[in-house]
Amino acid sequence: MNKEEFISELEKLNIKLDHRKIEQLDKYYHLLVEWNEKINLTRIIEEKDVYLKHFYDSLTLTKMVDLNNKKLCDIGTGAGFPGIVLKIVYPSLSITLVDALLKRINFLNIVIKELDTTEEDGKIILLGTDNKSKYVATISGDKTNGFKVTNTHTPNMIEVTVVKDWQDDNNRDKVRPEDLKVTLYNENTNEVAGETTLVADSQGNWLYTFTVPKYEAGKQGVLISYNAHEDSVPEGYTNTQKNKIETDENGNCTITIFNKHETEKVSVKVTKSWVDGDNRDNSRPESI
Repeated sequence: MNKEEFISELEKLNIKLDHRKIEQLDKYYHLLVEWNEKINLTRIIEEKDVYLKHFYDSLTLTKMVDLNNKKLCDIGTGAGFPGIVLKIVYPSLSITLVDALLKRINFLNIVIKELDTTEEDGKIILLGTDNKSKYVATISGDKTNGFKVTNTHTPNMIEVTVVKDWQDDNNRDKVRPEDLKVTLYNENTNEVAGETTLVADSQGNWLYTFTVPKYEAGKQGVLISYNAHEDSVPEGYTNTQKNKIETDENGNCTITIFNKHETEKVSVKVTKSWVDGDNRDNSRPESI
């Protein structure tokens, strides 16, 4: 199917292409051929085959659905079929393109930039599902000066909450400090991961939540084990119990630090006086 036949067949589907759309499809085709030499995008590269098996087939969806001002998600878009073709023909379409390979996402980023969609067009969102990479690709530059592909990855983060458990009979002796400095550290490397000063909140709870990396830098898949310690044991308290560490299924954890204070005690002597005629009636109990 050559270009003229393609345009003619689309008219039978009530699709009329203006000059801009024809140019965009042609540009898309040449980008496909160019990038297919660098990365494996498709086995179909002959122009007549691309226009029939990729471009025309992508648009047969319009027999069933009106895509003007609609939203669509193309899962497993590959080299952009049918998503990119539909976007060219229906500029008002907001489309999300999803693919598992970062290299294809990079290619689609370049295609989108080259197609030069206007602000009035519907949005194009690219999503990569490669769990190994989890990178977002952004493209800068142009065809004349060359493109720069920047892959950005935000490391997985977890929440580590440090909780202070005061074992002091609800501060009976009024010796609990007003605040307490705490250090969070990486048990794998003994490096400091964070510092804070704990104080009681409005409910009387002493806690603070750190947001920290889940994995070791430069060591693929190695989880970081976190622990915490107080910079000094408060006066009048002891730290005789190991920290309690609880981790959920997502890797978030709670570290509880215990401090114990023995409340002061006094001796009180109690004397029982019996006024019963020296137990004349033998009714005095044996104990009381």
